[in-house]
Amino acid sequence: MIKDNLRKFKVEKSKKLRVTSKAGLAVIGSFAREIGLFEELEGRLKGLRERERGYKIYEKIFYIMGLVISGGSRLRHIGVLNSDEGLLELFGRDRIPRDNTLGYFLKKFKRRDIWVLSEINTDLVRKGIKALGLRHITIDQDSSLVESEKEEAKKTYKGFYGYNPIFGMIKELGMVIRGVFRDGNSSPMANNESLLRKIHKEVKGLGIKRIYFRADSAGFNHKTMRYCEENGLYFGIGIRGTELMRKVIRAIPEVEWEEYKDGMEIAETVYFIGPEKGGGAYRVVVTRKRPRDIGLFIGFGYEYHGVITNIYHWDKKAVMRWYSKRGDAENIIKELKNDYSIDKIPTGELLANSAYFQIILLAYNLMKLFTLTILPQAWRRYRLKTLRFIFINIAGVVRRHARQIKLIISEYYIYYDIFYYSRYKALNPSLYL
Repeated sequence: MIKDNLRKFKVEKSKKLRVTSKAGLAVIGSFAREIGLFEELEGRLKGLRERERGYKIYEKIFYIMGLVISGGSRLRHIGVLNSDEGLLELFGRDRIPRDNTLGYFLKKFKRRDIWVLSEINTDLVRKGIKALGLRHITIDQDSSLVESEKEEAKKTYKGFYGYNPIFGMIKELGMVIRGVFRDGNSSPMANNESLLRKIHKEVKGLGIKRIYFRADSAGFNHKTMRYCEENGLYFGIGIRGTELMRKVIRAIPEVEWEEYKDGMEIAETVYFIGPEKGGGAYRVVVTRKRPRDIGLFIGFGYEYHGVITNIYHWDKKAVMRWYSKRGDAENIIKELKNDYSIDKIPTGELLANSAYFQIILLAYNLMKLFTLTILPQAWRRYRLKTLRFIFINIAGVVRRHARQIKLIISEYYIYYDIFYYSRYKALNPSLYL
């Protein structure tokens, strides 16, 4: 019986065993190598190289990526990977860098190196767009506060100390095409327009016929809207809680409100941006609902949500339904925090933390690309915490035989066939990318 065995077993150790508890991580590494990620990291970040001997640049970066992918949330957790003899055998290493070595490595990054990491991240997303043959994409931009006790952290608008990174995401892929690691006291509106410009430039030439852009009220900027207009982008930007919202509410006659859903009403109007800001008349779609707690309301007895947009080929309900799907972007940020520990700041230096931030995004995008192109379609919706349990943190015995290395997985592992064919597909990504 189970209860008897739980009282009887003994714990022992052996130096002769080559066992890994993270067999799936080796498959992820194979994929990264075959799509050229290692070569690109080594070639484009060669300024970080210290000496010919020792660890390669791509190795240090991938060990950090592997750490967070397998569940580590701090650099000091790298010791767990260092004690995984089977994984070390698969990596072809006797040991991997210690946490202080990786911390020192992060502190060597200059602004140019961080820019290169960001470019490599974008390349992964471009591969995803090509692989899925996307013709329409939605760019979502959002920011998030990260609390930190590091001395160099700045006070955020919510009163605590930390950082305020901003993310540019492709909704159809669930990937982050660009991210900027900002100080905590940065304005929520900072970097929004420049980030959109960079992302738009990166997706040109990929055969995309229509681009949509969504942002919250922090993205409200007449320059951003004018850029979208001049470049054929359709946008939807929130105006909740702004003075513009009050003007819009006053401009909508009471008779124009109609039923929407869940006790909400919907209406629309037009808002004109003056010539001193480049002009432009834009559609504004607004919903309202009586709040349970009247004290939460901004005015007029209702709680309002508004979107300013240049989308005229949909009715107002379709516009609001589309804009409401910005929740997908919030889920991506939530996964980055909960599953990839992007909110665990490793050092007290902004550039080093910016480099770590980009490496986490690289790990996230690599896993998304792997899931989209290698794993079964039904697995595409799985978050990393699920993939860890069913694919990555899997036990295996590593043996050398006739100059070959064999990774032996239990035949009772219920996803063995998926694991086996994923390894084959990971070695032949040109068939899928």
